Amino acid sequence: MSLGLVLLIVAVSLGCIMARPFGVKEAWPALAGALLLVGLSALSPRGALAAVGRGGRFICFSSA
Repeated sequence: MSLGLVLLIVAVSLGCIMARPFGVKEAWPALAGALLLVGLSALSPRGALAAVGRGGRFICFSSA
């Protein structure tokens, strides 16, 4: 996995989170970016779940 591709996925995800094109909620581009990183083996599923576990309170708070 090339660092450039990972950075591109992160940049596009963050751009969509900030711009919210078509009124899309912030969670959808974040989820799409995370799934792409896991699907392309740039991030392990265990690592992704660990990140959700560490940020669980924030994630639940921000979705309210």
